[in-house]
Amino acid sequence: MSADINSVSVSGHVTKDPTLRSTQSGTGILTFSVAVNERRKTQQGEWEDAPSFVDVVVFGKPTEWLSKDVRKGRFVFVQGKLRQTSWEDRETGQRRSKVEIVADLVKYDRLPDAERQQGTYQQAQQGTYQQPQQQAAYQPPQPTRSAYVDQSPAQPQDDYSDIPF
Repeated sequence: MSADINSVSVSGHVTKDPTLRSTQSGTGILTFSVAVNERRKTQQGEWEDAPSFVDVVVFGKPTEWLSKDVRKGRFVFVQGKLRQTSWEDRETGQRRSKVEIVADLVKYDRLPDAERQQGTYQQAQQGTYQQPQQQAAYQPPQPTRSAYVDQSPAQPQDDYSDIPF
């Protein structure tokens, strides 16, 4: 049995101001999008940026202050897990879906980009939001099998005492 890993990290610029809303029970939900650029060469040999736009969602108490600090154009680092959501389009009635990051960690500079470019970056405080870690239930180690395990009998160890280093 294998364990799946669902972990993702991206960094880029926020594409629009975040949207803050809450559930009926009062849990905050903050959503925003991050543009992640990939540099690649064109057929003419010129470098270009190819952006990918990634939706991010944050839950809980930090959503209120993150909604004030995280703004369009701000550079952020987001770490979390991927989640696919699906819904029915109200206009067409078709089933739609998207993949988004559920953030466990959001890092950013509290200094606006304009001030950072003026050389006051050293005075910036860094903002960090991190989801509290949940205690996982103890799982005893499971035996594993591999097709690449060497099944040959143990070989005698070579004597490397004569090597000068």
